[in-house]
Amino acid sequence: GNVTIHNCHITGTSHVSGGSNTGGLIGIVADGATISRCSSTADVNGTGDNVGGLIGQLGTGSPLTGSHASGRITSTGSNVGGLVGSSSSPISDCYAACNVSGQDNVGGLVGVTTEAISNSYAVGEIISKNNAGGLVAQSSAFVTRSSSGGSVSGENITGGLIGVHNAGTNEVKITYCYSRSTVSGDVMGGLIGQATKYEEIIPPVTPPEGEEG
Repeated sequence: GNVTIHNCHITGTSHVSGGSNTGGLIGIVADGATISRCSSTADVNGTGDNVGGLIGQLGTGSPLTGSHASGRITSTGSNVGGLVGSSSSPISDCYAACNVSGQDNVGGLVGVTTEAISNSYAVGEIISKNNAGGLVAQSSAFVTRSSSGGSVSGENITGGLIGVHNAGTNEVKITYCYSRSTVSGDVMGGLIGQATKYEEIIPPVTPPEGEEG
């Protein structure tokens, strides 16, 4: 049957170190799980890809809700996020307050995702040797009612909210989102560094529920 992970927390001063697929709470979440109301305050250091403050790699059909992470997240690899390194599932009602650094696809909340992000935000200092985003470095899905704050710097494509938004042939919308991040990079945008296609960008009416500052 499906695995449910609920109300699990890493608290206090903690340090997690590993290679690829390293997370403050979970390294890899298998397909078909449900994760809710989990958190981590651990500093996480990885020497490979898919490194996150809460989860390194989030599998398909494993929604993540109501969870958060804080700490310093570093990796010498790619797909590095304050909450999740690499995601193949929807993320909603989550936030990260992390300083995040890595080689490529470094995001305040998520490094790279193929599924929707909603009602979520990230704050912190984001540093990448390549692509970076205040919320997500590389996305190919809907992003709605989400925001970012802090600073984002990369040496290639950098966005205050999203570094690279690659929708392909899909009609992917970015709705009710904003960024307060300061941005620096070779190719940069206050909201999106590079968008291959987007159907609609709608300005926000109110900040996401629960955002502070």
